[in-house]
Parts: sequence; C-alpha cells; structure tokens
Amino acid sequence: METLEREFECSGLCESAMFYASKSIKDGPPDIACIYALKESFDDEMAMIGWSIVVTGFMTLMLLLCHCGLYLDKREKINKSITKRKFIFD
Repeated sequence: METLEREFECSGLCESAMFYASKSIKDGPPDIACIYALKESFDDEMAMIGWSIVVTGFMTLMLLLCHCGLYLDKREKINKSITKRKFIFD
C-alpha cells in the first residue's frame, strides 16, 4: 500500500480514505482512490501492448501467406497438364 501511495498519490483501494496509510497527515487528504489511479496507468500501458499484439498478428499472417506461396510452382502445373494421364491398367 505504501508503494501505491507514493507512486500514484492515492489512498484506499476502492474508496478514497480520509488520510494516507503510510504518509504524514501534513500531506493533506488524498485526491483519489488507488483503483482509479491504477486504472489510468494500465490504460496507457495496455494500449501499446494491444497495438503491438495486433501488429505482430498481422506480420505473422503475412509470413504465413508468403510461406504458403513458396509451395506454388507454375512449372509443375504446366508439366502435369502436358503429360498423359495414367489409369489403373496402363
């Protein structure tokens, strides 16, 4: 709790307390509850993580498509269409 109060200038988890738990009374009453300060800090950080996940997913999809393109060979299609088809008795 002391770390939260020091980093975010807040007090209480769900509701703002009258005074800080670990700071001096001379600092005055806290402005907000710690849950709101934590939410604001997570919103900023999680947006960057979310965008990086989207970009990573897009890049992975593009790599998969490029990888599958390596298996397509037009020369094989041309050679197969020219050759005689073999049946069971041939």
